[in-house]
Amino acid sequence: MKVAVVGHVEWVEFLRVPRVPEPGSIVTASEVWGEPAGGGGVASVRLARLAGEALFLTAVGDDEIGRRAVRELRGLGVRVEAQEPAIDTKFVPRQYVCAFRAVHPPPRF
Repeated sequence: MKVAVVGHVEWVEFLRVPRVPEPGSIVTASEVWGEPAGGGGVASVRLARLAGEALFLTAVGDDEIGRRAVRELRGLGVRVEAQEPAIDTKFVPRQYVCAFRAVHPPPRF
């Protein structure tokens, strides 16, 4: 069976902490790591495991995070065809950028 996913990939950073910090308190992480995520990224990995292979069509930033997301997904058995964005993601505040071309607006409170 041949399967393909068209979607986005995000880079998510995780921290292992001894407890959830209370408001205003500080905790020290004992471990930090990052993983490709997002709906398209996760679906393509799961489908590759189920079907033996999967093609993932996406767009990634022209930066180390974008390149790392592609490397990691390929390492998980996904065939990635990634288009680099038309904008330079280095100048977009990191908290509003996924590892692809979409820029999310700041949250509204």
